[in-house]
Amino acid sequence: MLLFLSDNSYFMDKNAWVNYTDSYNEIITRKFIALLKMKKPNIHWQELKEPNGEDIDYGVLLDKNKKVSKKFPRIFDGFRLLHNRRIQTPISHAYDKKTMQPTNIVTNTEQRNLFGKLKMAYEELIKDLKGFL
Repeated sequence: MLLFLSDNSYFMDKNAWVNYTDSYNEIITRKFIALLKMKKPNIHWQELKEPNGEDIDYGVLLDKNKKVSKKFPRIFDGFRLLHNRRIQTPISHAYDKKTMQPTNIVTNTEQRNLFGKLKMAYEELIKDLKGFL
């Protein structure tokens, strides 16, 4: 459903597109880490849950210092770029949490650049997933 909504909002609302796509990427990230834990259990991948059972924040999973980001930078650099832009859109927050400056809408140029980075990230993800077969 998120992919459908993302696709439908690409031309109508760039900010909604960023938000829907970021939510879709969160699902992919969580499933990919779970797959890594299953296929490569000897490597300590980051946890998906807090000790109290709550999901770890998506932004924390994308941290560039985490093992998954270091091992698969072409995937997670693109996901992180989109996520960082998402948290600075008016749909997500009126003010930037760090600077308290008003957030801005996504421009056409930004959307095209994000789309290109995501295309590369998804291509890399598909290549890596094929390696598990």
